[in-house]
Amino acid sequence: MSYHENLFNGLAETLTDVDAEMKLGILPQAGNAIAINFYSVQDHGTMTDTIQGVQLAIRAESRDSRATPALSEAVFERLHGITGTTWHGVPIVHCYRNSSAYLGPDDSGNHKITDNYYVQLSRAGLHRTDT
Repeated sequence: MSYHENLFNGLAETLTDVDAEMKLGILPQAGNAIAINFYSVQDHGTMTDTIQGVQLAIRAESRDSRATPALSEAVFERLHGITGTTWHGVPIVHCYRNSSAYLGPDDSGNHKITDNYYVQLSRAGLHRTDT
């Protein structure tokens, strides 16, 4: 598996008990869902230190404006503050929410939120070592 697939699978397993379908990329059309996307924040030039951005687009299938924030908080409880673990072979140093924004309702009246987490991790490579 690729680095991003390993991160996605690790996140999905960490969020198993959250009542939402996890997807890589785009939110599905129906149901409670979380779309997970990755973006680079910072990579050390020669060492394995990396900060990986993880954007979670969160939507509850409900016009109740409290449903999506409840999903966001469930995710926060499971991700924010994680330290010293491994997600499918990727060593995780620390995970924390960096920002959050309300995106308004979609065409069906379901509310959306985006949460951005920073994951400090170790990412080895051909030219990146800690020795």
